[in-house]
Amino acid sequence: MNDIIGKRFGKLTVIKDSGQRYNKKILYLCKCDCGGEKLAMSFQLKRGLIKSCGCLQHEKSNDLIGKRFGSLVVIKCAGSQGKNAKYLCKCDCGNTCTVLRGSLLSGDTQSCGCLKKSVFDTKKLHELAGFKDGSSASMFASKKISVANTSGYRGVTWDADRNVWKAQIKYRGKTYFLGRYPDKQSAEHARLDAEEKIGINSFVEWYKEFKKGQKGNGN
Repeated sequence: MNDIIGKRFGKLTVIKDSGQRYNKKILYLCKCDCGGEKLAMSFQLKRGLIKSCGCLQHEKSNDLIGKRFGSLVVIKCAGSQGKNAKYLCKCDCGNTCTVLRGSLLSGDTQSCGCLKKSVFDTKKLHELAGFKDGSSASMFASKKISVANTSGYRGVTWDADRNVWKAQIKYRGKTYFLGRYPDKQSAEHARLDAEEKIGINSFVEWYKEFKKGQKGNGN
């Protein structure tokens, strides 16, 4: 029964029968390379179920210290949640947070939350600039026309190569070509028709109300 005494399993060397039993099985006292001790049953050692006093798991937990994950740098191990180690991390923004090992390795967590806030702020800035769904309501609301535009109407320009007027409209980040016309009035009509179809008037009304709300909030 004591044939494993003196033998080595992982970082453990079996010293003796501890005299303790678990379900009538011998618990052997083992000495770990790190100096610690561990009680283990014969089958646990032979099958590799126990390889150290627990220091191997501790070493594994410390393997992320100092490493970077997105905007986070791991400072130290901060306990565990179930079988998942937790780490105290320092974010580039200056905040600290506790993150699970799995979330760091999978890339699910890459900041203290400031990255998501940054995305929100960007969207808010776009709204303040009059952008909605990729289009500029402020541009539609403005009466200003590019000096390069000789038609006097936004979206209608002279095509010198073909000696015709062409119409187009930019909406939600895309430019839509509305055709070429022999006279300026037809091109303007095409542009006006497109504005009506996509509801530019309601789009501009949204922007006007939005700006009023901002002024009311003191912005």
